[in-house]
Amino acid sequence: YPWYISQVRQMLWMAWQKRMPASSGEAIVAFAVMRNGSFTDLRVESSSGDSAFDKAALESVQGAAPFPALPSDFQESFLKIHLTLKAASSWR
Repeated sequence: YPWYISQVRQMLWMAWQKRMPASSGEAIVAFAVMRNGSFTDLRVESSSGDSAFDKAALESVQGAAPFPALPSDFQESFLKIHLTLKAASSWR
């Protein structure tokens, strides 16, 4: 379902751009997208070491939701996502 992943990725990127810290860092967040597009089990899987950065990462997922409903022919009841978020200064 590359088209679905691409759509969710775009939504998350737009939300992250609004909250992205200026400092350096990287965090990994994990969550599950339910069949109806809602999400659950949001957590920091790997901390950046900066609580403000980690909070911005979590808020980005919350800000991007709700996601599109899972494709009708998707076999599972949810889609698990692991997302790495980096600060702008980490791209240099």
